[in-house]
Amino acid sequence: MNILLTQKIEKPARDVWHILAHDFDKNYVWMSSVFHTDLRTEGETAKGAPLNGRVCNLSTEEGGLAADEKITFFDDENMVIEFHVVIKNKKLPVISNDVKVKVVSLSENSCEVVWEAEPTLRTIGKILSPLLKLGLNKAFKEILEELKYFAETGNPHPRKVKAMEKVKK
Repeated sequence: MNILLTQKIEKPARDVWHILAHDFDKNYVWMSSVFHTDLRTEGETAKGAPLNGRVCNLSTEEGGLAADEKITFFDDENMVIEFHVVIKNKKLPVISNDVKVKVVSLSENSCEVVWEAEPTLRTIGKILSPLLKLGLNKAFKEILEELKYFAETGNPHPRKVKAMEKVKK
């Protein structure tokens, strides 16, 4: 299964690249599905990458659902980052996901983010692949919408604000 999405953002490409790549471990600030991020320290750091990766806590519970995301390729000049995602603490239909994100400058003040994902599925995931693809498309589209909102306004998307309000209660 391959997923390809794009998102136009009215901000200079380098600004968006900084959020995505140089602040890779700070996605919890703008991404509604991430409540906290820890630096990933196991293994070697990809050439040129500012860090090894991140572990995204997708739950507020201790030992809850998490995504271990290791940067596998980093090209600062061409604004390309690739990372391998492994789900932790829960058995899901998706075993792992290989993601490639590229930021393409469209003009001095706008860019396009290209998000390519190639999930590896368990047998049940292969059976459910049409539904799974719809769900993953929706989730990745929301990530790109939240990135756009954050890059253009400097504030988290209303979905992120709502998610954080639930945590405070």
